[in-house]
Amino acid sequence: MNADTRRVRWRTAGSPAGMAPARAGLAALVLLASLALATPSAAQIVPCVGIQGPGFKILLDDIFDVAGGTASPLMPSLTYRVSTNLEQLRVESGLPLKVIRCAKRRPSDPSDFKRSLVEQLNARQVVLEVWGTTALATDQAGAPIQEAIVGYLLVPVRFDEFTLGQPAGAFLLSRQAKSVTSVDELVRLVDQSGELAAYVAVSTGVKLLRSKEYDQARKQLCDSEGLLTRAAGATPGARDKALIGYVQRLASDVVKEAKADPAYAGVLKALPISAGSCR
Repeated sequence: MNADTRRVRWRTAGSPAGMAPARAGLAALVLLASLALATPSAAQIVPCVGIQGPGFKILLDDIFDVAGGTASPLMPSLTYRVSTNLEQLRVESGLPLKVIRCAKRRPSDPSDFKRSLVEQLNARQVVLEVWGTTALATDQAGAPIQEAIVGYLLVPVRFDEFTLGQPAGAFLLSRQAKSVTSVDELVRLVDQSGELAAYVAVSTGVKLLRSKEYDQARKQLCDSEGLLTRAAGATPGARDKALIGYVQRLASDVVKEAKADPAYAGVLKALPISAGSCR
């Protein structure tokens, strides 16, 4: 979970001043052709069917091969497995969680999720969106491997990011696999260290706090702190630390807001303000 996102920047050099017109024209054609091959395809944010209903939703977009451009034929099985893996969180929280397959939906970068799109997803109770690409590569020993880039959008966190500036609510993680020919391998790519449950717990906690459902919000946020800490491992990166700090602050805010809300009469009312921390 600590792998840094790798970005590729394409730079072009200008033509020498003395180049003949014919050679300059040929060079321009070669340059355009090379850019067409090298530049990743544009994002395809097609509408996702089925997100208008009630309950919290996790969107599973295409995970596709860069070279062939085709989505993995295992996507239906992956959707089922992701839903199954979230069953424990669903049972323990009592929250309505649903995994929705969004075929042909292919974000290319976290920047694709502009404020207007995030507002739409947030209004429809979407809490998490996952997408990814795979590409054949070789490891240091020359053996074939699959390089994968997996993207995550934590919708309510991204919504807050536009106002607060942090933490990052959408990001990419680099992963490697020997192959992507089994559903087990795909599951490991998108949920290597239990990230999905952690991200869903964070996002549902934020949504519940915003709707003044303080008891459930506190539980989800405190659960997510433990899940995030475990997924981040012994040496969490800057992004993980920022997200964990954000969760800790919100867990404290739950107590403050519950105590200040005259319409709330639950157990958090009895806690001192200093008890805001989950520990």
